[in-house]
Amino acid sequence: MFVLMWVVLGLVSFPKMNIERTPSLDFPMVTASFVYPGASPAEIESQVIKKAEDAMSEVAGLKKLTSQAYENGGYVMAEFNLGVNVNDKSSEVKSKIDALSSEFPDALKQPVVEKLNPLQESVVDIVLRGASARDLQEYVDNILANKITATKGVASVSVFGGEDRAVRVEMNPELMAARGATVMDVVSALAARNLNVPGGKIETSANSSNVRFIGEFASVDEIANLHLTTVEGARFKLSDVATITDAARDIETGARYNGEPVVIASVVKASDGNAIKISQALRKKMPELQADMQSRFPNATMEIISDSSTAVADETNSTIDGIVLGIIFTVLV
Repeated sequence: MFVLMWVVLGLVSFPKMNIERTPSLDFPMVTASFVYPGASPAEIESQVIKKAEDAMSEVAGLKKLTSQAYENGGYVMAEFNLGVNVNDKSSEVKSKIDALSSEFPDALKQPVVEKLNPLQESVVDIVLRGASARDLQEYVDNILANKITATKGVASVSVFGGEDRAVRVEMNPELMAARGATVMDVVSALAARNLNVPGGKIETSANSSNVRFIGEFASVDEIANLHLTTVEGARFKLSDVATITDAARDIETGARYNGEPVVIASVVKASDGNAIKISQALRKKMPELQADMQSRFPNATMEIISDSSTAVADETNSTIDGIVLGIIFTVLV
């Protein structure tokens, strides 16, 4: 009778347990990630990272700060003493970063503050295709990611294979020489019209260097019609010496599926998220997400190509089968 009572209690409690492949652990680490399109590592360091470090150093219980600045972005990782409430520290760090919004450059994208878990893995990978990589990248960044992260238990969405917009100015050396214009004449003219934002790179056969523009153009045509004046007084439009195109930045990470270039949205769960429930919720949302995307890009499609919850469910079923067989053998003996 005593054994039967424990069997019943086990059967009642089992469905309420959180089912995962790896244990749920809260590491005492919080990261603040920053995306600043077109900025050099030096600009990231001075205008973003240093300010974030100063603010995050004020959070109690801090053990150390680690940071890195690279082209187009950077991050600051805060490691706290063992025993702290990581959720509370994450909220404190977010408050500190949010308070810096007026001090950060206008072109900086919304910083992402999250708990760091080395054991985090993607639950579901969604492939998008049927539209340009740039359009799909913008759709994931601005719309799809927000819809997915609203799902309970989802920590973030990573994007692979997309393209960020970039306006390319390709200068013709012969036409520029004929008018006595130099690269710096073009850079100066652009800088005089732009906001305080990075302008990208000047690339030559020998090297490349980052530049920033200070104003913002409303369109590519406005850039093409920009008037330049050389030191000698020659006056002409930028389109007279250069080709201006609305293109994309150089691809740093690519993604292919069945040999076809695609964009992949990788859904990462929070440390307390349930992989099976997240997968079920996303699969239920897929028709709605597909319809929304096709209302913008009629030929675009999306599908789930990887789902780690399947393995979790299989392992759980195997465990249940083992428990049931154990109970049967116990009763028989």
